[in-house]
Amino acid sequence: MVHWGRTGAGPRFASELADAFAESGSDVVLSRNATAEYFNECRSRSGPAQALEDPVRTYGSAWTALLAFLRIPILTWRFRRLVNRRGPSIVISAMENYLQSVVVPLSIPRSSTYVFCVHDGNFHAGAGNILQRIGRALEIRRADFVLALSDDSAARIRQQRRFLDKQVVTSVHPAFSGVVNSEPRSLPAHPRVGFVGRLEPYKGLDIYAQVAEIAASAHLPWDFEVWGAGSAGDDPEILDPHGLLQWNVGWVRESSFEELIRSFDVLVLPYRDASQSGVIAWAMSCGVPVVSTPVGGIERQVRDSGGGLVASSVDASAVHDALSRLLTDASLYRACSEAAIAASNSSYSWRRLVSDLSAAVSQ
Repeated sequence: MVHWGRTGAGPRFASELADAFAESGSDVVLSRNATAEYFNECRSRSGPAQALEDPVRTYGSAWTALLAFLRIPILTWRFRRLVNRRGPSIVISAMENYLQSVVVPLSIPRSSTYVFCVHDGNFHAGAGNILQRIGRALEIRRADFVLALSDDSAARIRQQRRFLDKQVVTSVHPAFSGVVNSEPRSLPAHPRVGFVGRLEPYKGLDIYAQVAEIAASAHLPWDFEVWGAGSAGDDPEILDPHGLLQWNVGWVRESSFEELIRSFDVLVLPYRDASQSGVIAWAMSCGVPVVSTPVGGIERQVRDSGGGLVASSVDASAVHDALSRLLTDASLYRACSEAAIAASNSSYSWRRLVSDLSAAVSQ
């Protein structure tokens, strides 16, 4: 298992998947960034690692990331030695990363099977710089299998010519394993509504602000908050001229993510596009109901898990209607919370992903 990212959900995703394979009886080594936030701030709270770990000194900042490219020959030799020592193996790229996407595909002998996990079938608008595109091209060229975490992502992958000769395995984005055991929630009198994640245009923050306006005009006792960093948070007064949202613009560290998710009573994902969502994966494990728009893989995540409601269309009125239905029906609210927790231990568990991938590769 390999992921050399330093921040974000990638290190956690790689670690949880590695541990799930180890728990299934596989002999696993996790190659990861030695300075990753998750391992330095969170890993000890999640219990002992099931997989062996191989910390790699890659980079700790944007400046050292540039210098790290000078070490590509050394990193390639080091990773190739790790793989060769273990003999023919299955190598899984858990999430793309600038440096890893260059080094790892060049390091793996043909006797080993390479699985490339694609979290987004297409780069979102404004994303996918030249380094990311080069890295993805190298990953695809070497991959024996491509792992998609939703039907939507798999469909997007199959539409691209460069994936035509690849075997695509479709599974789910599992619910992240929280430190605290979740109990079903009850509907509060004064709900706290949250938007969490990267603040990018495709995430529909303008829709979220309009939902807050509709709720305010109806004098509903709902508090709307925004947490995250990104270009869409640069000018909050434009998106939120009436000041109805509580803005918390800045990087949300991995060590505080679970606590933040648990602090909300409902999470809203008013996205215009999405392959799947790691925020929904957290909401499931925490039993926090979700309201989403009917786009990409997030619609399937919400419907299949039963952990929330899907709006009828991608607009503020539809999102508000779904949110109002959830926050005015105590029985429905609790049922969504119960379903989310149940799904995180069954249809959206790490065991499910391990089973899906193992079955495909073994064939």
